[in-house]
Amino acid sequence: MRGAGALLVLLFCLSGTWAQGQSGGVRENDITLQGHSEQGESSNNGGSDIWAQLKALRDKVQSMGTILVEQRVEMRYMGNRLTASESQVEELKRDNAALETRLSVSERLGEELKRDNAAQAAALSAMGARVTASESQVEVLKTENAAQAAELSALGSQVEELKRENTDRPKVAFSAGLTNSGKVGPFNTETQLIYTKVFTNVGNTYNPNTGIFTAPVRGVYYFRFSMVSYETALLGGLNMYRNGQIILHNGQFYNAGNEYVCNGVTLHLQKGDTVHMRLPNGWAVYDDDSNHSTFSGFLLFPM
Repeated sequence: MRGAGALLVLLFCLSGTWAQGQSGGVRENDITLQGHSEQGESSNNGGSDIWAQLKALRDKVQSMGTILVEQRVEMRYMGNRLTASESQVEELKRDNAALETRLSVSERLGEELKRDNAAQAAALSAMGARVTASESQVEVLKTENAAQAAELSALGSQVEELKRENTDRPKVAFSAGLTNSGKVGPFNTETQLIYTKVFTNVGNTYNPNTGIFTAPVRGVYYFRFSMVSYETALLGGLNMYRNGQIILHNGQFYNAGNEYVCNGVTLHLQKGDTVHMRLPNGWAVYDDDSNHSTFSGFLLFPM
């Protein structure tokens, strides 16, 4: 660039000299050349060629100057573009650095999320297994509950049936003591015993005035009696009758002290059948407020 500038300066100087030769400088040469006519003609021919070359050189220099100016303008423009590009590059570098930082943070977060997801996946898998097991247990419980519900329904039906049966079934139970007067008997004939101390008489099926139990319904009944013989009596015993027919007999020979006798029987009775106790002739029993001698019975079930 410096060499081209020096060349341009030299060419401009030559161009200025050539211009002066075209104006005032020609007149001096003309005066000089008039005294030397022959030498002037030879010199003018050589000078014209030189000036022609100088003109051509000047034109070339001017063209190069124009090109140089254009190049300077273009270089200035390119410099501005380069500066702008460098600014953009720096900005892009900063943006890239920020992006790299964000990318690094995102990668760390991604790794953390992967670990979290793996832990959550394991937890979900375990929970899934537990849910599956729970669902299986629920199904088993549903099946068991359904079976139990069916059993409860059947039991409920049975209970209702039993309730109806119990509602329709008569309530029959009695128990009575003989007396508080002590010795009863002996008598010359078999004697009807009347148990006057009534403890229980559900259904009023026992008559404390006659000592007779009357069956209110057809069914199976259970009867029981107890007795104690008197010390001075040689024999102690009882007979149980159904409708005037003896069912059982129990007795005890006196040895020493009080002798106890107990027995029971289950009977199938028709409605209206009677059961009572009798004292055989010549035998005796004893009772007082301790209720040694009793007569009891109750309905097991109707038929």
